[in-house]
Amino acid sequence: MRGASLSPQKQAAELEQVLNSGMQFLAGLFKMSTGTDFNFKNQKIEIDPVSGEVLMRFKIKP
Repeated sequence: MRGASLSPQKQAAELEQVLNSGMQFLAGLFKMSTGTDFNFKNQKIEIDPVSGEVLMRFKIKP
C-alpha cells in the first residue's frame, strides 16, 4: 500500500491535493448542470498532519 510508506506530512499534502481537486470538480459539475457558476472564493482544504483535522475554507458568493 503506497500511503503506508509516506510520512504523515506527505500523506496530508496528497490528500489536500485530492480534496481540492474534488472541490473544483464538484464546482464544475454544478456549473454544467445549472449553468450557474458556484463562485467559490479562496477555497482551500487543509489537513493537519499531526491531528488529522480537516479544515475546509470557502466563501460562497450569492
